[in-house]
Amino acid sequence: MERQELETLYARIQKVEQRLRLLLEGWVLSVLVLGSLVLGVMWSTPTAFRVQSVEIVDKDGRMRIVLGVGHDAPVLLLQDAQARARVRLGLLPDGTPQLELYGPGQEILFRAP
Repeated sequence: MERQELETLYARIQKVEQRLRLLLEGWVLSVLVLGSLVLGVMWSTPTAFRVQSVEIVDKDGRMRIVLGVGHDAPVLLLQDAQARARVRLGLLPDGTPQLELYGPGQEILFRAP
């Protein structure tokens, strides 16, 4: 081989080695960043899910169950397919528990207390 060919080959090998070094450094950095993110998520996972209300819908997107706070007191509301309240369990503002069952015309069938 001629001297010019050897120098060209040497330069190409150096470029390949440099790219390999950069690739390896990037891989190590990626692993470290990903590891720190995973550890951060594991250490900071919240122990509570805080919202003011939760609405559960059926397959058609109609609200069927509501858990929330109404008039400064917690309430659980069950609705039929026509979005009519059928069962309400909650607390009155003074803290007294209350259960109400409604008929199809929204008339109260049962209330305690």
